[in-house]
Amino acid sequence: MRPEEESKLINSIYDFFGEPKKVYQTKVVLYNGWNAGNIQRGRVFIYHLVTCPDMGPDKININSYFIKVLKKTCMVYSGNCNKEPDLVVNL
Repeated sequence: MRPEEESKLINSIYDFFGEPKKVYQTKVVLYNGWNAGNIQRGRVFIYHLVTCPDMGPDKININSYFIKVLKKTCMVYSGNCNKEPDLVVNL
């Protein structure tokens, strides 16, 4: 996955699910090798800071999304890979 495709994917996730207020880091991880049907599987991690007044300084929270990458599209799942994706992004 090229950097511009990763950026488009992350921005689409922000548009659909909402962008955390204090994003610390984002990471796209693709699992090794292509699986049956030319589908690459992976995860998108969004690390963001959460302020908890009772807990002291900001804590890091992680939002994680499963992805299936095809040649021109990426399917995003907020939970386990259900039959229907929550979001489909054209790359």
